[in-house]
Amino acid sequence: MTQKLSLRRLLRKDDRRKLLIALLLLLAVILLTKGMFALLHSTDSSTNRFKSTNLGNIVLLEPTWDSTGHDMAKTAEPGMVIPKDPYAVNDSQLNMYIRLKFTVNLGEFDASGKTDKYREEFNADADERDQRRLRGILSAIMQEEGTAFVSAETSAAQTEDWTVLSLNPAFAADPQNYSEDEDELVYYFYYIADTGNMAVTAPGAATPELFDHLVMPVYKKEWLGVFDQPYSITVAAEGLPVGSEGAMTVEQAIAAFTAAA
Repeated sequence: MTQKLSLRRLLRKDDRRKLLIALLLLLAVILLTKGMFALLHSTDSSTNRFKSTNLGNIVLLEPTWDSTGHDMAKTAEPGMVIPKDPYAVNDSQLNMYIRLKFTVNLGEFDASGKTDKYREEFNADADERDQRRLRGILSAIMQEEGTAFVSAETSAAQTEDWTVLSLNPAFAADPQNYSEDEDELVYYFYYIADTGNMAVTAPGAATPELFDHLVMPVYKKEWLGVFDQPYSITVAAEGLPVGSEGAMTVEQAIAAFTAAA
């Protein structure tokens, strides 16, 4: 008790010592706060340098396909309009660059129960048959306003050499077909800004729809051998965290996504 009283008397008499102690405490708080901000800045910079698709959670949504189009496709008929509206949502904590992987895959051609004329006309040559099917499916995919989804150059003898351009102004297409199978097409579409460079998608933000619906052909010569045979159209969403490199061009994005795959 005596020591405590002595200390109190000493502090009361020596105001300069109290002021010095207060200044030292304030300096310690300032240094600690400065160190915390430096640590956070360093962590952010390191995170931005990673280029792994595992760092961002990109979700692919197709609301009208899930609610309506999927069931309609099971009983598709000539002239039917089938909703299919894929787009991506950035469900991560980071700003992201986004691309959509578009795949058309043909199921095995089934000629059972078909007439001899059907087999002769649609199943005579496997390569020619499958290329006709792929062309027909591409031509049926439409944007929201009913305009074509893509412009495809399909005159090459090998399907793997076919190229595609995007007619959707929100996306830039990598023209290369990434499938080596004659019964499959794989194209990538990159979400871009008005500048033509890659768009930065903030957390919680979404891309526009890649396309909106399929219009089934009316004429039998376009329907038979294509839409009465099994096929699938799938879209997957992929993302890369935005770094500190400034605006990323589509060419740079193609290389960055390829390196991260």
